[in-house]
Amino acid sequence: DDEDIITDNTAGARIKELDQLTMQIKEQRNAVHERLKESNRLYREKQISLNQYKDSSSLLKAETDRLGKLFDSLGLLAREARTAQRTEEANNRKTNARRASGGFGGMRVNCDTMDGRWYGLFTQEEITKVSQQFDYRTVNDDAARNKLFTAAITQKNNNWIIGDEKKKTGNAVYLQGGFLLNRETGLPVHLPAGFLIVHKDIIGNDGKVQLTSINTNGEQAWTIPTGLKEFYDWQLRGHQLVITGTDNKDLGAGRINLLLVINLQNGAVAVYDFFTDKVRE
Repeated sequence: DDEDIITDNTAGARIKELDQLTMQIKEQRNAVHERLKESNRLYREKQISLNQYKDSSSLLKAETDRLGKLFDSLGLLAREARTAQRTEEANNRKTNARRASGGFGGMRVNCDTMDGRWYGLFTQEEITKVSQQFDYRTVNDDAARNKLFTAAITQKNNNWIIGDEKKKTGNAVYLQGGFLLNRETGLPVHLPAGFLIVHKDIIGNDGKVQLTSINTNGEQAWTIPTGLKEFYDWQLRGHQLVITGTDNKDLGAGRINLLLVINLQNGAVAVYDFFTDKVRE
């Protein structure tokens, strides 16, 4: 019956149900252990006979074995459910990233992990509001001057927990800064040494996107102005980032005129204008 209930629920509800059942089994195992201790005490104090003690021990051992097998089965189901949940979350991230418009908010997230540490781009005020449990959150504040913070991250009960001490690393400030998402994976882009940050040059609708490569110490390798208010599309191609967008006010919505090819190793940029059919210097 328990399996029927579990199967009919969503992944999140299934995990919750399994955790509750596991806790119940733990409580039952503890109760059996206490009964066994009580049986041993009664026999030591000669309040029950040897036969009574053996009968009691045999029954309690059988119950312990039964509960142990059930506990192991629930553990296996819980691991499978969490794996399914992680797969579902990953697929949702990929789908959302592929559907994302070039709007600045859909291009980035404010949290990431690398080499066993957590990294976040936040203001001094916003960093105090970050949840202890890790997620790929996005903060939309067009005046936010974000700095790079880092902290330890550890796994607890299949969740990733961010350490309490979040230290600022590097001195740079990024207006509306966030980690650029990979549209194929839905996860932030990782470079061999660090991250790609997208940020704006000025506050407001006229702000243009800038792209910065940093390492995990917050040190910048390069920063380039893209000249675009937003990206129409962006794709990783080996050590290059290919971006399309529009900077021609005479073109209608959804029409692009620029192709940018950025060398992620050194920040070199090649720009081609489809409208004029020329390479820009």
